Amino acid sequence: MRNIKIFLMVFSLLCSLAGCSRARDTEGDVTPVPLPTCTDTPSPSFTPTVSEPSPSPSVPAEPVLLPRPSSEAFSLSGTDAVLYDALAEYYSWRGSDNDLLLPALSILDCYTVDKDTACYTIDGDTVCYYICWFYQLDYYNLAYGLSDLSSPSYIFSGGRVLCRLIVHQDADGIIQKVEIDECGDGMGYPDDVRQICAPNETLAEEIIQNLPLTADVRNVADLSQNDMLNQYLDFFFR
Repeated sequence: MRNIKIFLMVFSLLCSLAGCSRARDTEGDVTPVPLPTCTDTPSPSFTPTVSEPSPSPSVPAEPVLLPRPSSEAFSLSGTDAVLYDALAEYYSWRGSDNDLLLPALSILDCYTVDKDTACYTIDGDTVCYYICWFYQLDYYNLAYGLSDLSSPSYIFSGGRVLCRLIVHQDADGIIQKVEIDECGDGMGYPDDVRQICAPNETLAEEIIQNLPLTADVRNVADLSQNDMLNQYLDFFFR
């Protein structure tokens, strides 16, 4: 009986030693996980994009001096030349030095009032009245667009307005001055037209009602945008 107790004690001791050995073996199989370090994590690779500098806009050439239009440029003479030069002087101040403002006109009617007619006497001169369409041909920034005279560059705008040119002649028929009476376009337009066209009431009503004109219309200078500009450039620059 004593021998059985000794055997059981030895067997228990051996089992305990074997269990400890397996525990140690198990612990030895665990792979330790390294703790994260505090080193800086490199950011993703980034190469800044350097844009190529856009080409500088071409610096415009120095603006060309634009002479004021004259009747000579359009081969006008006599009274037509006087009327055109008067309109050119009257109209040229409205633009900048870089713009060309070309007037043109169509004569709708003309009448002369003798100096002895009291209601039309002005300083004792004979007065001639010219009722006209005053055409306005505007070439903006042309002064910067003449590097190639065969292909000028500009911004165009055009229009027309009714006007009356009042020409004063002395006793010898020499023109002393020209006045310009321009029609407005507001509420008083019909009255302005009648005043400018007087005494030609028929012409006034045709214009007010936008009817075909029965008058014989005569153009002074060309009314074409391109032809007028080409004549001007031919005379002053080409």
